[in-house]
Amino acid sequence: MHNFIETFIALFVRIYSFLIFFRVVMSWIRMRPNVLTLFISDVTDPYLNLIKRFIPPLGMIDFSPIIALLLLDFAGSFVIGLF
Repeated sequence: MHNFIETFIALFVRIYSFLIFFRVVMSWIRMRPNVLTLFISDVTDPYLNLIKRFIPPLGMIDFSPIIALLLLDFAGSFVIGLF
């Protein structure tokens, strides 16, 4: 059972990290909205907006995705370490 939970958490962190990365790339190339881009925005924006409340963008540079990825990795490692 522990292996399943650890694998699930690790997979969730990896997939969500990929979605955040893709969200950043989408902001650079200004893709037209479609089902995939809207899904990624809907899934990642609440988490990224939470980070932006504490660390607002500095000029044109938004550090929230970097902080979000670091926190996500730390939280995933912490939870896996509990098992």
